[in-house]
Amino acid sequence: LEPSFPAWTPPFMPNPVPPDRLWRDKDVLQLNLNNKAPLVGIGRFALQEVKKDAIPALNVPFCVVHGSNDFGVPLEGTKFLQQHSQTPSEDQDVWFPEGAYHDLLGDPVAEDTAARLAVFFDKRLEVLSEGS
Repeated sequence: LEPSFPAWTPPFMPNPVPPDRLWRDKDVLQLNLNNKAPLVGIGRFALQEVKKDAIPALNVPFCVVHGSNDFGVPLEGTKFLQQHSQTPSEDQDVWFPEGAYHDLLGDPVAEDTAARLAVFFDKRLEVLSEGS
């Protein structure tokens, strides 16, 4: 995947959060320190851009897994999404794994994260197939 990583730094970067607060996995952390990992911080920037228009208009099911120790993207963004989207609460699946960092698939909660996402998609596919 490395060739697809950005080679430039957007104006809203670098992220003011130290890399070791984003990636618990030492190999992923080392890739980040060597500038060979995707840039982080787009969530923080995007939140400001979409808060007013996009989130209040959102009316599709969503699943968000947001580590409670994610210092790269504020938890407030996910909470805002829950409260201000048009998506009915029964179509929202939000989980804040306690102690998890930004990189959930490199965190001790990786298997639980993958399982939760799989259950969400299985349910959505079931609903879609019933409607066909």
